[in-house]
Amino acid sequence: PKALEYMFKSLRFVEKTKDKFSEVAALSNIGYIYFQLKKYAEAMEYNKKSLAIALEMNNTEAILSAYEEIGNVYLGLQNFNEALETYKKGLEIAQAANFEMRIAGMHEHIGDVYQKLNQYTLALNSFKKAIAINQRTGNNAQLTRNYISIATTIKNAPAGVLTEAGINPAFRHQMAADYLKQALQINKESGELEVQRDALSGLSDLYDKQNDFGNALIYYLSLIHISEP
Repeated sequence: PKALEYMFKSLRFVEKTKDKFSEVAALSNIGYIYFQLKKYAEAMEYNKKSLAIALEMNNTEAILSAYEEIGNVYLGLQNFNEALETYKKGLEIAQAANFEMRIAGMHEHIGDVYQKLNQYTLALNSFKKAIAINQRTGNNAQLTRNYISIATTIKNAPAGVLTEAGINPAFRHQMAADYLKQALQINKESGELEVQRDALSGLSDLYDKQNDFGNALIYYLSLIHISEP
């Protein structure tokens, strides 16, 4: 891809200038492009190179970015235990530096892994921590993702887990739908298509499960509308 070709040219240039900060950014960007291409071995290689230089520089923000990207690669590989350990390392560093946005982001990632491992109680706890921080700081971009994640967990969790969390299982679909509607409402400002798609798809599925086919169709048609070129 042209983007990858451009980033390699950029990397070669910054290596000559000895600009370590730009080198970290270039390596990270190359890793991200490989990740998007699902070339996980290459993505891991360049993200680990980025992490190594970030650690040499003792640049906390760059270190956290690298841990996040490495965790994402492990998640893509479905190596959930390594992903979890990587995100937890990132969380510890973010907490030590009191980077609230990064703390919330790591809680979201950790909750996502727990959800994939069907550890729903831990997933709920992680998403609640992320929501609390993002509500307090007004980080609506992350909050919409948190709402979608916790809605999915509430929809899929066993009844016993929900009861233990103080949620009546009989109202799981209503509560999940409320979170998804909040995500859509907040997203009106940014208009992020991925958030809209996930929320609309989730709402259509929820109403379908409740045999409310009218509302299921309304949200499905809305999903089709924004998905059209």
